[in-house]
Amino acid sequence: MTAPAAIDIRPLLPGADLDAAGFAFTGYESEEVYAAAKDETDAAVAITLRLAPRPGFVKRWADGPADRERRRAVIAAGLSYGAYCDGKLVGVALMEQRRWNNTLHVEDIEVLPTHRGRGIGRMLLEKAVETGRELGARLVSLETQNTNVPAIRFYRASGFEIESVDLSLYTNDDAAHGEVAVIMKRKLPGRAGK
Repeated sequence: MTAPAAIDIRPLLPGADLDAAGFAFTGYESEEVYAAAKDETDAAVAITLRLAPRPGFVKRWADGPADRERRRAVIAAGLSYGAYCDGKLVGVALMEQRRWNNTLHVEDIEVLPTHRGRGIGRMLLEKAVETGRELGARLVSLETQNTNVPAIRFYRASGFEIESVDLSLYTNDDAAHGEVAVIMKRKLPGRAGK
């Protein structure tokens, strides 16, 4: 039996061609969703997420020129990392520093399907946490959807917690369409303030 190849995490260089490497950034699948509900009165407001089955859920979206340009700009800022296996780019974590609230935001994270299940995503998230600490950030944040239960579970297993739900991040009718933004964060010890 051949030993698994070592994974090398290193900075992504400006001009990294993620398309040529096979990264699609175009969707996910899930068998469950966190159904979102809001109950608002004068006395209290509650937003809840309740796990519910949704067999065969598939979410796909187009990845256009504006998306690719945004990723190029994030990479050019110098805080993004790639996971390399035998010199081939197999995973990425695109991150940006948000100075106004002293956080590091994971804009995109993806591992090629051929390399999933090997701990590469967790290694990239740990690199995000390490980078956040080096920057003196108080936390690392990311955003996913209530319909992407596999991602939510993965982020939780990596030390992130659900901190908020945005009922209108994508459209004014997100809740009616059944897809809302879930904001997750991992606080960094000793970094309470700005």
